[in-house]
Amino acid sequence: MIGLILTIIIGFGIAYFSRYVSSGLTITIGENVYSNIPLFIITVGTYILGILLAWIIEVPQSIATAFHIKGLGRTIKSGNNTITQLQEKIKKLETENIKLHERNNKSIIVNKQADGNYKPNIIQNFLHRLNLK
Repeated sequence: MIGLILTIIIGFGIAYFSRYVSSGLTITIGENVYSNIPLFIITVGTYILGILLAWIIEVPQSIATAFHIKGLGRTIKSGNNTITQLQEKIKKLETENIKLHERNNKSIIVNKQADGNYKPNIIQNFLHRLNLK
């Protein structure tokens, strides 16, 4: 956006400059001679040639940047897939951990009941009556 604004400002400057300078110049390119070319045409032509060369230099860099960004997108997508897989694995492990804790608690209760001095507390009695434990 800034480049476009600067281009417009420079264009207005060239247009203003071309109103006051209309003398002709002679240009020699190789063996070809061009005479009586107005100075503002040379100035505008040089400016346009500079913009064209800058664009030609910038295009390969833009293409390389686009491929780099696309590669980063693939890396991010791969990372997201890995994260999803790990979250699923965590859920499975948490479920297994809960089952193991339940088995461990049942075996502790059975071991306590095998002991002659076992007296369940109020909560354990209540849970036993509701068939929750």
